[in-house]
Amino acid sequence: MDIVAGCVVKKDNKILMVQEANEKYYGQWNFPAGHVDEGESIMEGAIREVKEETGCDVKLTGLLPIKTVYQKGIPTLIVEFTAEIINENIKFDKNEILDVKWIDIE
Repeated sequence: MDIVAGCVVKKDNKILMVQEANEKYYGQWNFPAGHVDEGESIMEGAIREVKEETGCDVKLTGLLPIKTVYQKGIPTLIVEFTAEIINENIKFDKNEILDVKWIDIE
């Protein structure tokens, strides 16, 4: 089973979102998330993915409902946390992410 971890990062009634550069999801806006590495905890994976995709450091504050999705018949566990910004330093790899923005919750 694959495990994907990520965060919903909220600040000033806005949520931090990433625009995907990956061919399969090109142009779509998502929460920062990605596959948990071998030997890494789900919490560590979520924090790492936010850092890799946005440049920001976060602190986990809660857990959202866990889901399972099937991609090509393979189950993937999706674990999303709520998080707050510790250090906001937006920078990203343009080969993986097209843009990073704070988007109004409304």
